[in-house]
Amino acid sequence: MHIKKEEQAILWLRASLVIETAVVEYDFIVRTIPSNPDGYPRPVITMHNANSSWDVNRPFPGPLIRAKLGDTLRIRITNMLLTQTGTFWYHSHNAQQYADGLVGPIIFDHDPIEQRYNYGTNDYVIMLQEWYHETWSDLMTAYQGPYGAYPGSIPIYPWPPTSFLINRHGQFNCRISDCNENATWRDECGTEYPVQCVPLRSPFLGPCKQNAHPIDEFKCPSGKQIRLRLINAASGIPFRFEIDQHKLTIVARDSIEISPITVSHLHIPIGQRLDVIVTCNQNPSKYTILISSRNSFQPSHIITGPTPTMWATALL
Repeated sequence: MHIKKEEQAILWLRASLVIETAVVEYDFIVRTIPSNPDGYPRPVITMHNANSSWDVNRPFPGPLIRAKLGDTLRIRITNMLLTQTGTFWYHSHNAQQYADGLVGPIIFDHDPIEQRYNYGTNDYVIMLQEWYHETWSDLMTAYQGPYGAYPGSIPIYPWPPTSFLINRHGQFNCRISDCNENATWRDECGTEYPVQCVPLRSPFLGPCKQNAHPIDEFKCPSGKQIRLRLINAASGIPFRFEIDQHKLTIVARDSIEISPITVSHLHIPIGQRLDVIVTCNQNPSKYTILISSRNSFQPSHIITGPTPTMWATALL
């Protein structure tokens, strides 16, 4: 059978695109050992292959993990450290994928707090995020671009978000702005800067829907207690958190139990987890849960166009 040169080229291209994949397996142990990385002996944490002993003279970095694009990685880790319970979260470490949504909570139950407070099944995870209508790859291109295109230009950072999210839901009024205004502002020293514009374009993937999602509501039975596991999964915003007419008792920070601290509101930095006990001692009603920015964005007078919404709400 005669095959034309064009067909041969296509067959060669198809064969070259076939990627051989494999299952790559690793088995590690994590433990504490005595070592002296700079000559001073103290306990260190090491991870080593399960089928070999650790290197006391070079306890870290851990073993190399290597694979090809398309391979399946199976990694088994035996944790010989002290076990820990409480509130954790996971997210992508590739670029800023977690700012585009690749995040989630991890809860290890049966911690001491369960024994000290009578909240039963009234146990809620609240993940807080800021949200942008551009993907993070586009935002970083816009942020980094002036350095290369205009030597001496200083882009304003952090980039103001469009809205805030509570457990992946927020509110937006579907406004748009085209950033055609060339305004400036002056700082306390009189130095003039270009005003930052927050571009709000029409969406590509269908119409914008105002109030597309109902406000989240967390049940607070009268006379009972509830546990709120607050996780700040934002990429650049510390949050202020409060509940109308309710005190907040902070009982754990980053999954570590602390002496209880009762406050009217709290601030939660990026990446941190705070466990809070709320006593439902007010008249039965609906109370506003408010999250707002803790002054982590630029002042409104240096932002042209509609100022972004710097708060989000839920109900208790």
